[in-house]
Amino acid sequence: MYTINFNTGIGNQTAQTLEEAKLIADQDCQYTQANITIEKEDKVIARRRWWPVEFDEEVDDSQYPILYGTFGYYADWVEL
Repeated sequence: MYTINFNTGIGNQTAQTLEEAKLIADQDCQYTQANITIEKEDKVIARRRWWPVEFDEEVDDSQYPILYGTFGYYADWVEL
């Protein structure tokens, strides 16, 4: 079982696979200014990092960022 932690203090979700967890996290993410992590057995195994700046493809090579205009963005998933 994988836990999707939006790092808001509430609203964590679960999934059966890592890929399913990533899809759920991407669909349900909101503007929280916090990293999104996926955990298994209380260990972080993947992260979508929050950057509080406008996305710039010359600085970040993310292929699938989640954008929030000039307020910031979530970079691509990184498996740890």
